[in-house]
Amino acid sequence: MPVNPKAAPRPQGQRQGSQPQRLESLKSTPTRRPSVQAPSTTKRSDRISICPDPMCGSTNLDEDNGYLVCQDCGTIIQETNIVSDNTFIETGGGESMRAGVTVGNDASRARVYDPVAARIAGGMTSRELSEANGRHAIRAVAGHPLNIVQDLQDAAMQVYKLALANNFVQGRHTRSVAAVCLYIACRRSQENNKWMLIDFADKCGMNVFKLSMTFKALLRALSLSNNIFGVLEPVHMESLILRFAGDMQFGRDKQRIANEAVRIVQRMSRDWLTEGRRPGGICGAALILAARMNNLRRAVKEVVYIVRVAEMTISKRLDEFKATESSGLT
Repeated sequence: MPVNPKAAPRPQGQRQGSQPQRLESLKSTPTRRPSVQAPSTTKRSDRISICPDPMCGSTNLDEDNGYLVCQDCGTIIQETNIVSDNTFIETGGGESMRAGVTVGNDASRARVYDPVAARIAGGMTSRELSEANGRHAIRAVAGHPLNIVQDLQDAAMQVYKLALANNFVQGRHTRSVAAVCLYIACRRSQENNKWMLIDFADKCGMNVFKLSMTFKALLRALSLSNNIFGVLEPVHMESLILRFAGDMQFGRDKQRIANEAVRIVQRMSRDWLTEGRRPGGICGAALILAARMNNLRRAVKEVVYIVRVAEMTISKRLDEFKATESSGLT
């Protein structure tokens, strides 16, 4: 039988068809990798009152510069990276800079220096830039002729921050959102609730119906639409009447006419004439009646530009009051 010269010589003692012998390194049992233990989910208390060293067990603990140290044995029990002290380091160019980052009271993360933001917005983040734009818009809307006090502006800024947190400002004009936030702040006030939504619409140069849609959308975004009467106060008729009386130039008779107009509105309320009607038409009709009672002529067209309702609306309120028994009193 001819021998194949390319065939490798078979070792002695190995039969044909048997498995080749394995190396000693492969015969050994493979080593198992150490299993990684999951971190413990046990919550530690925020404040440690006893030294964990079993040889110490002291309660004389002191917290200094972010470290909680046992005063008896010197063990560092807890270390905190957030400190209230300012430390400075020296850069490669020899300049001094403050170490660490700043975390604001209402911030959810640390403020990191961004050179691009520093060139564009003076180092402010996008959230801070949005808040600054909203604060500027609120001040612009609250100016003349509304003259809203600073307390209501601060309350409106808090509502604007809630709108930012709910991504409500995106896709809307900042001025319209600022006007709606101011209107909500005024409606929540007990003393300075004398502005209507149409006043903010005139200030912003917008349609009052579009602004009312933004107002309702913000209430839904803040989950206030289901409890609107528990959150927002109704517009005070007394404040509106006093404000409109000042615009109608009654002079020295302003306070007397305003008081009589308030009494007429109270009489209308007893006859259910104020239910389901806008306050502008009620106040306009009451002021016309109070002015005529004091021999001061004010035409309906003059009142229309002050109370911002249609002439037909005031005429209807006068006809409704004429149909009551109170109209016959002297």
